[in-house]
Amino acid sequence: MKDISLARQKWLELEMTISEGLCISDSLVSTGYLPSGRQVQINGSGDLAYVLGLSSGGLRAAAWLDPDDNPLPVLQQAVRQLLPMVVVADATLTSPLVESGAFVLQAGSLQELIDYTLIAHRVSEQALVPGVILFTGNPAESCQIPDAVQARQFLGEADDRIPSPGEAQQLLFGKHRRRIPRVFHLDIPVLSGAAKSTAGLAYETAAREAYFAAAVDDFLNAAREEFASMVGRKYQPLKANNTDRQGILVVSNTPDVWSEVDAVKLKSRIIQVDLHQLHPIPLILKRIGEKAGAVVTIEPFASGSTALATMVRAGLAHLPVPFYSACFAHSPEPEALGLFMRNVESHQVHQQTVWLDIPYSIEHSRYPKKQVLMQDVRRAYPHLVSPAPSKKGDQVRMPDRVPMILRKSRDLGPAFAKASHFFDTTAFFYEGSDEWTADPFQAFPVMPPATAAFGQEIMDRQQLPGLDTSRCTGCGECLIHCPHSALPSLVAGVESLLQTGIQLAQGKGQVINQLFPLIKNLAKVTNTYLSEHHQDINGQTAALTLADVLAPSFEEFLTRGRYTEEKENGLRQEFTAILDTVGHLPIVITGRFFNEGNKELFSLMVDPGACTGCAICSAACPESALQLHYETPALHDLTRKNISLWEHMPDTSGDTIQRLIEDPNHPSLAALMLSRNFYESLAGASDPGNPGVKTMIHLVAAVAEATGQQNSRNFIRQLDALQDAVKAQLKSELNRALPELDAANLSRTLEQVQTAHLTLDELLGQNSGKKTGQLLDKSVLQRKSTLLRQLEDLRDVIDSGTSGLGRSRYAIALDDSLKGLSAFPVNSFTVPVMSFSGSTPTMALGLIRAHVRHLLDNIKILRRAELEQKNQYNPIIHDPQIARLSWQDLTEAEKKMAPPLLLIARQSFLTRQSTNPLTQLLAQGLPVKVFLLDDVTGKPQTASSYLGYNSLSMIPFLGLGAVQVGQHSLADAEHLFNGLISAFGKPGAAILRLLAPELSTGNPQRMHQLANDARAWIHLDYLPDRHSHLMISRLHLRNNPASENDWTRRAILYGSEDKAQSLDYEVTPADWYFEQPGYREGFSPHEGEKGNGLPVAEYLRLDPDERPDQVPVILRVDHQGALVRYKVPAVVVDACEAAARAWRLLREISGELTEFPEKLQTKVETDLKIQFEADKAALILEHEKQIQELEAVHLEKMRMQIKSRLMQMAGWKE
Repeated sequence: MKDISLARQKWLELEMTISEGLCISDSLVSTGYLPSGRQVQINGSGDLAYVLGLSSGGLRAAAWLDPDDNPLPVLQQAVRQLLPMVVVADATLTSPLVESGAFVLQAGSLQELIDYTLIAHRVSEQALVPGVILFTGNPAESCQIPDAVQARQFLGEADDRIPSPGEAQQLLFGKHRRRIPRVFHLDIPVLSGAAKSTAGLAYETAAREAYFAAAVDDFLNAAREEFASMVGRKYQPLKANNTDRQGILVVSNTPDVWSEVDAVKLKSRIIQVDLHQLHPIPLILKRIGEKAGAVVTIEPFASGSTALATMVRAGLAHLPVPFYSACFAHSPEPEALGLFMRNVESHQVHQQTVWLDIPYSIEHSRYPKKQVLMQDVRRAYPHLVSPAPSKKGDQVRMPDRVPMILRKSRDLGPAFAKASHFFDTTAFFYEGSDEWTADPFQAFPVMPPATAAFGQEIMDRQQLPGLDTSRCTGCGECLIHCPHSALPSLVAGVESLLQTGIQLAQGKGQVINQLFPLIKNLAKVTNTYLSEHHQDINGQTAALTLADVLAPSFEEFLTRGRYTEEKENGLRQEFTAILDTVGHLPIVITGRFFNEGNKELFSLMVDPGACTGCAICSAACPESALQLHYETPALHDLTRKNISLWEHMPDTSGDTIQRLIEDPNHPSLAALMLSRNFYESLAGASDPGNPGVKTMIHLVAAVAEATGQQNSRNFIRQLDALQDAVKAQLKSELNRALPELDAANLSRTLEQVQTAHLTLDELLGQNSGKKTGQLLDKSVLQRKSTLLRQLEDLRDVIDSGTSGLGRSRYAIALDDSLKGLSAFPVNSFTVPVMSFSGSTPTMALGLIRAHVRHLLDNIKILRRAELEQKNQYNPIIHDPQIARLSWQDLTEAEKKMAPPLLLIARQSFLTRQSTNPLTQLLAQGLPVKVFLLDDVTGKPQTASSYLGYNSLSMIPFLGLGAVQVGQHSLADAEHLFNGLISAFGKPGAAILRLLAPELSTGNPQRMHQLANDARAWIHLDYLPDRHSHLMISRLHLRNNPASENDWTRRAILYGSEDKAQSLDYEVTPADWYFEQPGYREGFSPHEGEKGNGLPVAEYLRLDPDERPDQVPVILRVDHQGALVRYKVPAVVVDACEAAARAWRLLREISGELTEFPEKLQTKVETDLKIQFEADKAALILEHEKQIQELEAVHLEKMRMQIKSRLMQMAGWKE
């Protein structure tokens, strides 16, 4: 319960004495007991549907809603089905809660919340209307909770039989009914929630309002009276002042307003009403309203609507008086409130809603472009009343340098899309600013690309990372894991760096002409020097710069050159100028880049406009080469100087990147990040609370940009070829129109020309020969010239576009589960993004359809050009064919021209809504890539189902056949890279689930590896184009550690340095959950005998009847090197078992684990045994036959020998 606020704790303490079911988002408590001994079930999902189910079954239930929830659909169903329940919510949900038809109370203090909870339960169970309490008080207040006896006496038991209150209920239920009716009852089989026609719903609503909702006000008044008699605290539906005479009725639900209202001096009396019962409107308010000459509502703005004004206007609609509405975002400005009330008195209010603390413009701005905008607004909308600017705002803090994104952009297009306009008038004039105004640009919820590069999120940074060049190996782990693109880098040769230095020096007015032709020689000398001394150089300093290696190399260069003194002085002067521009560049000499085959240096910067000081790069660096330092002015100036230099440096060459991608010892993702074109695919700091998500999106965006740029280059090459062909066609047409050559006539014409040069027009004018060329077809020339212009315009759009960077290589549909990445005014994306709350797949399908339609318009131009270059174009035949062109008609090469749409969401997206829209989106064969980001935590109560389901959540999409499916993480960065390259390399659909662990501190790479080792995250990839007719051959699990075993074994090292020991240990999801903040407190040191504590993997192998005497534990090594056992909570053990089942099932689906090899092995062994026995028997028979034959031969020989001897003895001669 540590993660629950004090208010929720107090409320829960009360509810645990009265209700049998509760729903509280993220609750770690799952059960409790009523004083009667009945169990209380607590659901931590935050889904109000759980409470609806309990109430349908006749149990008392309540919920505390999260501000991000949308309770309207479920609450409307509860209202329809007459289900009593109590819901506590934030005031931001006022509008949807009132719309639901539930009665709504507002609690301005913690004591009111506790008391209103009891009153709401009582009224809801009497009126059979759900009750809602809006809590607006201080959660740290003290309060008195009625004891369990009082509470049960006031409410009674859910099972009690009570007289049916009201004739309508008596008609439905009889004279008596259960206090909480069992709508869902096995003995009374009815269908609840029946679907009705529109007319049927109208009749239903009319009846419910007349017979049930109309009685709520009376029930509330009676409940308040009885509660006051029980505990002594009396509540009213409203508090009112000055109700004895006529005047202006001012209604508010915010007590802070009244001190400001009292200060307003009017001729008319002000009738003050502080409303506590928002719905239904209390009858007493209607009576007070009869004395009003005007009705005014004043309320804080919440959830996009003026809920109080809507309710009061509807409740007092019968009054023949004007209604006025005022809102405030922070607090009402006294001057604005006074002006508003005076205008009400004189009936001079012309705005539908008057804002009491939001200015539409300000008289004077400290910033010229903001001042111009304000003047434009005042001139165009003079009637808009602006309150005096709040003194609470802070002066705007602008960045100390113009961001590179502004200097790179062409900044064309409409004003709302211009980064410069956003920078000058909007980005820094937002929350907290004393110049925040409601100008027209605030009305349009859009942001230009890469506004995060302006640096709004880094203003409060305290530390910056510094690079130890002697430790750095250029591995690129920091580039991969930095979530904010704050570590730009480059790999370049010495010659390239020197050439940049020359350009920068010349830009400052320096003359570099003597050293320029000798640059190659100086570079060679420097490379030789580095090859011979790089180990000594690295050991000399932890902050190596280009000057440190160029200075001694230059001296060696001069020695070898044997230049004259004058020449040497000139070279020194020019070298010093170059060194002044690039000498401070930090460099790293590492074997990855500087070796026998390649002589390149690595350089890593820290972008002070993007770095938040989060320390992720430091934790991820395996060599501890990045360490945080307090940001002194000197450090800030140095990092700013270095990043300015990097912006002028050449980008890492494509050849270097390709070589590193092909190098098995270098991460391909790190190689890709060496190019600024890919590294800056996500720009600047945004959503600092979710670095894991941001990191993974950065990697996805980099690969999408890399593949997209290649497709764009291919597109441009095709356009260039077609332009040349069409131009050639036009030239050919014009050539045929030239007169035929007549040498004699041409000679006479030239003799008449007096000038040395002449144009073709002059020549044709002089030539009055009778022979003329062919007549030109005007329509053909117009068609081809128009086509040529279209090709040129299309090329310009793709190559440059309005931004100067060309057409976006991809677009994004961002689900509401990642709304932190779309928080105004910080936009890290450099491509079009649609942030959406609702059925994102359905919205994305509309986006991609529109996207494809515009692409088809481009392809139609290409199709026409291809026919024109072959002189085969016939408008009558081909225009109708091209007009009907569809996505299915395109070739694979043409489909690759379509920038893909990336739908990005959290894993919860799959459980939040039906997968049918997503399946439909993927099944269209359109260029859609879906990325689901999962932190693999879930809520403790649902850890087992979460881990078991999500591990298998990609399997249903295998049935789509042509869709690539995968699960990837940075535990195997090459597997991730290959999966992304494959997804973006083909025009079809793909869905990839990516691990995005969330951690505020620690090494993110370690978390990726732990999740994969523990089977909390399983790598898989399904490639439809793998050559096989069987799905199991296209689905691979080979990139998981120990994929043939249930669990992964890792060695645990413990003990002291002189007595180090090692233990073979099987890693399970319990080891993963131990690292998660929401689960850590559930683990406790195991104090029992060592033999009683079994590692989780061994525990799970036991039969269920063997487990009660054993304790599942995980092993850890403490700071002293001792081995410590931690008892694993039951929910985590269940999750481990679910993970094991999921892993086994995946192995079965992929064909890596199946009973058939076992059967085959048994059959083969049996067959071999039978064959062996048969062969043995045959061999024995053969041997016995051979023995018998040998014995017969031997006996015959003996017989002949005996015969011969006898004959000899008898005197016979042979």
